[in-house]
Amino acid sequence: MEGLDLPRPWVEVARNAVVSLNRDDPSPAHLQEIAAGANVTANEIPPEELAPNSNPPIPLSPRARAVYRGRWVELKNEETGQIVRLRFEADDTNPPRYEVNAVVIPYRQGQELTGVDLRNIPLAAITAAYARYDTGTLASLKIGFTLEGQDLPEPLDPLPPASRRDTFSALVGRQYMALERGGEAGNIAKAMAALNGKPVPTVQRWIAQARKGGFLEPAKPRGH
Repeated sequence: MEGLDLPRPWVEVARNAVVSLNRDDPSPAHLQEIAAGANVTANEIPPEELAPNSNPPIPLSPRARAVYRGRWVELKNEETGQIVRLRFEADDTNPPRYEVNAVVIPYRQGQELTGVDLRNIPLAAITAAYARYDTGTLASLKIGFTLEGQDLPEPLDPLPPASRRDTFSALVGRQYMALERGGEAGNIAKAMAALNGKPVPTVQRWIAQARKGGFLEPAKPRGH
């Protein structure tokens, strides 16, 4: 999937939401929920466990979050051929933190599953990649909503005078993403500093402000 930066050699094969309306749901995702011991359905969530008038539903309880914030992803190790299915849930922080609460490794005839196989699944790096991808998608939507209807400069034009307003953070996020999409090598903050005639520490503060406001995804871990 474009923009999903999983640790090599892992690639995404499939993903499924886990919302099931009832216990008779025959879908593979619901059957997998049952096998993993997470057999809770949407019809069992009372209205008081969801935010009023929310569409899509916003969960207010751990049980509702299990239904509405969960997903299954199927990953493949391209070097070994191993398939792993992970169940994620997102918490209520901003940006959300992802937790893996079930792991399924399908049967492979004639191949023993060992502790090494389990240790070779980089759960922390995988969850961080999905968090960055989802937050980046939300950041793009937030930038578009914030700047809608405004007379805007080109993304790589110098930014207007700095402020703590959302409009400025949205422009910072838009310029950062434009440089990233353009394959800008090295430090994007340095490239933005050159575009805007500002010191790098100043631009780094702009970027931090944009991240805090949800106009950029979280920074990648060092060495990623």
